[in-house]
Amino acid sequence: MANENADKQKSFTFTWTLENASYCFQKKEQELKSPSFFIHWLEMTKWHLSLYPRGLEDESYVGLCLSKERDSLLKYSSSANKGEIHFEISLLAADSSVLKSSKAKHRFDCLPSFEFSDFETRKKIFVEEKSNFLPKGNLTVRCRMWSTEMNIDENEECFGRTRIGVEWRYFVWKIPNFSQLQPEKKQTFMITSAANDKQLVSVSVFLTEKLSYEELIRCEFANRNSSAKFTVIRLVLLDADGNVTERVQDEFWFDDRCKQFQLSLPKRILMANRSLYLPGDVLTLRCESAIATGIDMEKIEKFYLGRCGDRQSISSDVFCSEDKEHSSLSTPVLQENFKFLYSEGFLSDVVLKTKTAKFPVHKSILAARSSVFNAMFLGDMKEKDSDCVDIEDISDDTLNRMLLYLYTAVVKDLQWESALDLYKAADKYQIPTLKDNCSSFLQCNLTPSNACEILLLSDLHQDGDLKTCVQNFILKRDRDIFNSGDWSHVMENNSVLAAQTMHLKFK
Repeated sequence: MANENADKQKSFTFTWTLENASYCFQKKEQELKSPSFFIHWLEMTKWHLSLYPRGLEDESYVGLCLSKERDSLLKYSSSANKGEIHFEISLLAADSSVLKSSKAKHRFDCLPSFEFSDFETRKKIFVEEKSNFLPKGNLTVRCRMWSTEMNIDENEECFGRTRIGVEWRYFVWKIPNFSQLQPEKKQTFMITSAANDKQLVSVSVFLTEKLSYEELIRCEFANRNSSAKFTVIRLVLLDADGNVTERVQDEFWFDDRCKQFQLSLPKRILMANRSLYLPGDVLTLRCESAIATGIDMEKIEKFYLGRCGDRQSISSDVFCSEDKEHSSLSTPVLQENFKFLYSEGFLSDVVLKTKTAKFPVHKSILAARSSVFNAMFLGDMKEKDSDCVDIEDISDDTLNRMLLYLYTAVVKDLQWESALDLYKAADKYQIPTLKDNCSSFLQCNLTPSNACEILLLSDLHQDGDLKTCVQNFILKRDRDIFNSGDWSHVMENNSVLAAQTMHLKFK
């Protein structure tokens, strides 16, 4: 009966997808944090999940932790600080069925974190049942939170995503004149980044000095870039027919500058079987590597708040891997390439000019992403044949953020004021996905002190979804907000909007 009541209890649910989870580079006791999320019924307190891929106490286990963040910008009341929170953390399969789950209850005012140090074994997740726990290489963690001491009006759901950047490489390496190789003289192959062509890792092959009367083939992997954190490497020796004759596999961190290992077949045996191993005096190796380069992306994708928009998602679709419009731009390589075009002004054909700065850009890209720029550059407007366009209605920072979004479909490091300004710019230049993204941020960060401002903003820009959401938010906190100076300002400046909102309380 208790479990049934818990399932029916209104709650907050956070679902976190970790892409490329097999390439977590954290060591024992090191955490990988989820994107932070806010919980409305806990007075906008800020939380996150932590994954310990190699355990907190035992490296053979995966640990999970739920934490409330100590953010000095938030004001916690006693009700948010001093209640016992029930929660359940689960690992999900591709169909969202539960593979592993643990429940607990905890007073986060006493200790801000609760840990499951031995949530599940690494072997089960990453080896034995990898296809179940890591479909398409992704690990999905769900955390559901509720309280029996507080009144929760509506369910909340939030979806976050983190992607570990991985550079995959697969190449066949032919080393000529093998019989003439001198001991300790290295033959080196450089692995470069597909995103920016910078060196990542070097792979070297050389003969050792005679050890126990044998010359052995040693391989060395050296870090050439601080972004390379961790690698899984497989080196294969191929015979004349392309068959695998020996395979060496390892995974390691780049704590030291280089890592070495060796093949078991010595030079003597290879030379004695030249026709098999050294056709034309060429040694053939196949190298497969996956190099983890750190956290490539972490964002809140979608947020649902009760009846808001009739449960239409408040989504940052630019960050959603399933988003069709931006799927071609969602890969790190294309993002970096388009970002380079913008940041370097490479082959730009028009300059956007503010009062204090100039931004070299490309008409074709802006026209493809904004209907206002499309009309400006392809219609009968004066800007069509101009190589300089004055943009004096938005700040340099806002214009830079907007342009970066047009090139990469990504907007980073939003704060409240920058989100407001970017929302207005996106509406003016008719960039609906950017407007939705900013709207998502504003809705996720609604508080009693800013709700009136967003209500006026939504009405001014005729944003029905945002308006409905903020009205619902206000009605849940009507006593505090209707008695505030901000609400008096709304009634004085837009009495119709104020009346419409208050009327909803009696529907």
